[in-house]
Amino acid sequence: MHEAALARAAQPATVVVLGTRLRPYSLGHELLLNARDLDLSCFEDLETAVLICCHSWQEYSAPDFWAGLKARLWKWRTSHWRLSTARQQVRSEGKKFIAYRQEGSSEFPLSDLIMPGRNCTGSRWPGAPFILRLHRFLMERVGKTEEQSWDYLFGLAKMHWAAFYEAEGSLNIYNSHDAEFDRYYDEQEALAGRPSKEGANG
Repeated sequence: MHEAALARAAQPATVVVLGTRLRPYSLGHELLLNARDLDLSCFEDLETAVLICCHSWQEYSAPDFWAGLKARLWKWRTSHWRLSTARQQVRSEGKKFIAYRQEGSSEFPLSDLIMPGRNCTGSRWPGAPFILRLHRFLMERVGKTEEQSWDYLFGLAKMHWAAFYEAEGSLNIYNSHDAEFDRYYDEQEALAGRPSKEGANG
């Protein structure tokens, strides 16, 4: 039931923001954006986000990134936006970027079935950042190098991680049986005049 979401995660659509084609959203992009407090309604912050996401991890991390031709090309590419963009246009471009990030961060929904005392690491929930655990998972289980892992599709990495730990018996991905139960629950609640499960949780 999640095939369409998996297909979008594996082959994301091309996205252009501020006239710049963004690379597929990756672990490295997520890490770099999380390190900054960006307001995407502000042109300078949106420009920073676009600058991060139109490059690979190696490109953005290179010591000479701002030196020479690359820097001049980037300034030229965004100059007309910097000089003439109205606030409404910046908001519109910001919404495109937000949608790009959300789509690139997609994941399988989890079942709300409670499994007492069990999680993906054993007896204690991990303290390491989830993105670092994903990075390690890609190196150890998918065979990627450190650099390749930072450039790996963020949403697809989360789906691989969830599928692996579901196979290990550590978590449950929401499935057709859960959906059928939810439909039945909502039907019974409607007959009784009570709010649906979704409404009660919302």
